Amino acid sequence: MHSTKKRFSFSAITRITILLSILTCSTNLFGQEVFKYITNVDHIDQELWLNQYERAFDSAGIVTQKKEYHALSIAGFGIMCYENFIISGNPTYFNHIINQYKYFCDSSRVDYIDNFKGMGLPYHFKFTDLKPPWYSGMTQGVAISFLLRYYKLTGDKDALRKVQQLAYFMLRPEKMGGTIGKTPEGYTFIEEYPNSKTNPQVLNGFINGLIGIREYLNFFPEDSLAQRIHDESYEAMINTFKEYDLSSNWTTYNRHKKGISNFYMRYQITELEFLNFIYNDYRLVKQMMLWSYFAFNKLERNLPDFKNPLYQYSAPFYIEKDEISNKILDFEKTRKSTGDYSIIQNSKVTGNQLKHKNWYQFKLKDSVYSFHIYFDKNIESSNWNLKPNGLKNYSDSLKLEISSDKMVVSSSTKINGVNIQYFNKKEKKLNITDIQIYQPYQFEIPRFGFYNFKDTMELHADSLYRIDTEGEYLDETIVFYRFAESLKLLKKAKYEINNTISLSYPYFIPVKTGVYQFFLTSPMIKGYRIRKPSIKMVKNQQADKLSLLKSDKLLSEY
Repeated sequence: MHSTKKRFSFSAITRITILLSILTCSTNLFGQEVFKYITNVDHIDQELWLNQYERAFDSAGIVTQKKEYHALSIAGFGIMCYENFIISGNPTYFNHIINQYKYFCDSSRVDYIDNFKGMGLPYHFKFTDLKPPWYSGMTQGVAISFLLRYYKLTGDKDALRKVQQLAYFMLRPEKMGGTIGKTPEGYTFIEEYPNSKTNPQVLNGFINGLIGIREYLNFFPEDSLAQRIHDESYEAMINTFKEYDLSSNWTTYNRHKKGISNFYMRYQITELEFLNFIYNDYRLVKQMMLWSYFAFNKLERNLPDFKNPLYQYSAPFYIEKDEISNKILDFEKTRKSTGDYSIIQNSKVTGNQLKHKNWYQFKLKDSVYSFHIYFDKNIESSNWNLKPNGLKNYSDSLKLEISSDKMVVSSSTKINGVNIQYFNKKEKKLNITDIQIYQPYQFEIPRFGFYNFKDTMELHADSLYRIDTEGEYLDETIVFYRFAESLKLLKKAKYEINNTISLSYPYFIPVKTGVYQFFLTSPMIKGYRIRKPSIKMVKNQQADKLSLLKSDKLLSEY
């Protein structure tokens, strides 16, 4: 049902007055809290986002997509502008926020129910098995989050009334036109595509809807229906993560078991990061660890709006064979993630060997901003000349740092290699042992490191085992395991957040006898040291006998 169109505008004086009041006051001016929307502000570049899908602004300043209005995009853009305005104070972002709000004030674009108690944001096109108009729990939730931020900036109580209308519509059962459904297990679920048979229980849209309800409750804590649906939905998410994961290495978009793209895997990891920021629930961190482990080296290169588009959430610990307890490689530099490098040999240089006073040249497969070169000796006492390939004016763009046996070359402009000349009479020859590519504009230090236990093990129910490791931050290190009755069945078994061991108490009593497989992951990477883990024979003080497991070894020798 549509009502008559309502005009909405802000005068320039009103905008300036509001803007000045915001810049001189706390963002908590009107009491209740909204969260920093990490999924958007920390991972999406607003300008790059605007350059996709033919996005543009209409005459009122509302963002469109391929000349159409999409409430989800409008609200999401408004949230990005809010976060960027809080950071920068740039009035351009503020004006964008004001303009996006106009869409939700235009009664010709929204649908009202129950004598204006509820407001739905309709989609007027067919999508798979949904016929227009249809509504989305994801869109309703993101719109709630945007309008709450608009209220925080302006104090406009009409925005709070609209938030209540959006929530009222959203919290109705999908059979009554709302967005609340049930999982096959009977859990309450916020549906991105209510009543759809082809897209049931879409997880990423559910999370955005859940965030909207959570923020709504910060402003309307007395809404018992919203509180109940929120609590039931949250537990539904935690209890059904395992239903989305496919075997041991991927997850799905919805409950139809079709694997998601690399893009969606990354997006869902950012959503879990945001959820953990809100709820501080370590079960969410463990699911992040699991998906980050799944996603390693499965890069999505077509991420035009993501900051650090090739960012790896996890990387393996590279453990040296002969120095297990003392040395790991700097995997946070994500070696070779931009492609292999190829050496162009100088006629006076053979292999990776540098000679005193001679120039040495190599090129990378891709142009980069930074890379590390490792040598077989300490190079701090040497003098160096450097010039990059393909740059004429390089004196200001090129920087060089020397530390022990490592050279860090960085440039403010992309380079595809470097020419090196070194001077050291005492050390007439140097050998390059490794080159690691590092893109500071595309990569960040991975949040998680992992280490695979190579072998599977047959463990016995009710026997006590202990996992031994060395290193720091063991309280934040988690060992995941999966198990099955046989090695053949193990290939279809899943890792899940309920099947974990914390190294803060590294004892493990299997519930079932069977074949087990493990991997270890930690949220703390820099400075971490780990030696070859094993499951040891441990005396159970409440048992009369000892359990012995493969001569005290879990992993085979290298």
